Amino acid sequence: MNLMDSIYFQVMLKSGTLSTVSDNKAVEFVDSGTGFSTVNNVSRFFTLIFIFIFVLAITYFTTKYIANLQKGKNISGNIRILETSRITQDKYIQIVKIGEKYVAIAVAKNGVTKLAELSEEELKLPEIEADGSKGFRDILNRFTKKNDSDQ
Repeated sequence: MNLMDSIYFQVMLKSGTLSTVSDNKAVEFVDSGTGFSTVNNVSRFFTLIFIFIFVLAITYFTTKYIANLQKGKNISGNIRILETSRITQDKYIQIVKIGEKYVAIAVAKNGVTKLAELSEEELKLPEIEADGSKGFRDILNRFTKKNDSDQ
């Protein structure tokens, strides 16, 4: 063993990347936490990013699917909640369309009470699109008008 090999083995022993020196041969081991190459680290990073984006996409589409199922259940019936106004923390007044009749009800934690039947002329009904919901543009315009009036 020459002088350079001796210095190399001593440095390797002190740094912890060499386990033993026997018969002038070095038995090296690589620590599992630090032995990855840069290419391997980059590929692991992009793999993790891909898996993360994939899980987010699955979550998004599952949520959309479940929301559409729930929306379909609510629209297909004869009962629609047109408007809800909160009175206190656990008490609300709702205007509900049941079949062709409009009813005002009081909803509380312990029960529901019918307040009155309303005619269509007594109500200011919002314009509703064919699928039973307001358009995004209409909702956005309503909120921007509120913000303009607040300033």
